[in-house]
Amino acid sequence: MEWGLERRAAILNPVLVMGGLLLAALLVGLTVVRPVWMLVAVVVVAILVPVELSMHPAGLPRIGPTRIVLGAFVLGWAVRELLRRAGVGVREAGDRRTIRPPLGVLAALSLYSGAALLSTLLSIDRVKSFYSLTDIGVQLVFFAVFLYWLRRPGVWRRVRVGLYVAAVVVCLFALFEFVTKSNPLLVLHPGEAPAYRAGMLRVRSTFYHPIALGCFLNFVFPFAVVDLRKTSRFGARLTLGAFLSLVVVVTFLTISRSPIIALLMQAGLFIALWSIERPLRIVVAGAAAMVVVGGLLIAAANVGPVRDAVVEVADVPWLGSGEVNQASSEYYRIALLTGVLNRLSGPRWLYGFGPGTFQNAGVQVTYAGDQHVLTAADSQYVKVLLELGLTGLVAFCLLLAAAVWLGWQAVRRSWGDRRWLALAATSAMMAFVFENITVSMFSVYALGMLSWMSVAISATVAGEAAAEASERRAPRGFVPSRGMAPAPRSLAEL
Repeated sequence: MEWGLERRAAILNPVLVMGGLLLAALLVGLTVVRPVWMLVAVVVVAILVPVELSMHPAGLPRIGPTRIVLGAFVLGWAVRELLRRAGVGVREAGDRRTIRPPLGVLAALSLYSGAALLSTLLSIDRVKSFYSLTDIGVQLVFFAVFLYWLRRPGVWRRVRVGLYVAAVVVCLFALFEFVTKSNPLLVLHPGEAPAYRAGMLRVRSTFYHPIALGCFLNFVFPFAVVDLRKTSRFGARLTLGAFLSLVVVVTFLTISRSPIIALLMQAGLFIALWSIERPLRIVVAGAAAMVVVGGLLIAAANVGPVRDAVVEVADVPWLGSGEVNQASSEYYRIALLTGVLNRLSGPRWLYGFGPGTFQNAGVQVTYAGDQHVLTAADSQYVKVLLELGLTGLVAFCLLLAAAVWLGWQAVRRSWGDRRWLALAATSAMMAFVFENITVSMFSVYALGMLSWMSVAISATVAGEAAAEASERRAPRGFVPSRGMAPAPRSLAEL
């Protein structure tokens, strides 16, 4: 029997390898001929194909569809660039203006990469840390790809369509999961059962966790709002309205607090920008917010079922009993921080235990009457503190601050559709920064990709606005009136 399996493997393995090489060659060729469509394929594959379907050969890092398609795209892009420079039938259309690179983000990226490299060299498990370092490299590749390609005419429009199509598939699958109370992809997570809260199934769709799904939808929501705002065709408004409603409903079906709070925060930012344009809108928006919030507080205080549901969904049962529930997810985050602070000592405070070593760093803490070895880093910032030390945590926070600041600069310096797009990108990044207080999602390819896409959009909008202001020799802070605004270009070709 064993001999038969070995013989079958000896026959199949070369076939699979050859098939994989032929597929990679085909993808490289498609990138040379149709790079924009291959970029869309990278986005769709990262969202729809679970990372658990990746091959994981012994002694090698996980090799999944996202890495394969992204690698083929980068290689094909390099080949295309070489052909273009050699003048061999490849023309690159696009905005030829010099756009200032996001120096603050690039400087913070350099600091963070340096901290990660130092921590890898001093890691308690250098092999695992090196593999985790390649994951950071993949994120940087995403940033470089979007920063280059989103300036090209029509690229953002196609990428956005691919993002929406993938989101529709994800949301419909989530509704199927909610109705049938089953998810076929759970077979990829042996021993894991569907999660319930307040008696409701927490949908996860193609993502490995409900919060991951909620984070993804927080990236989709703001861009859909911008498209709904600027379109005037009835059919398009109806379609986008239905799509946006689907995104909101599925976000609430995750029964995940941080994505829901992030969604409300994003809506608040859009309402604020909408109100600023006309002062009367501020009064209307404020009155509506007071009515909604007041109604919810009255219902939670006086309606028993509503109060019970709020307590259970919030996962803070001590609100009703006055006792701390050490088995709650909230208390786990407290125990997590306590365990990490107790585990760090000496020079490890500076450079940590190494990227990707959280599970074997031996973080122990006692709660709920038992001693636990923590393996789930339910906070990106606590995870970075343990793995990269204070040096890495400071560099990581500087990187996020630079990304958000770049977004606000793009909002402040742009106008019209560009300003709304910059706000969408900024609110998406701010939501992700907030959500990672209680989760660790930056290493999820789809979410890391979309975070860097948002930063690249902000960088492009800010760069275009600065270039146009320089061309016009406008004073700093000048915002042209609607009649003076130049014709939209690049990302503004929406």
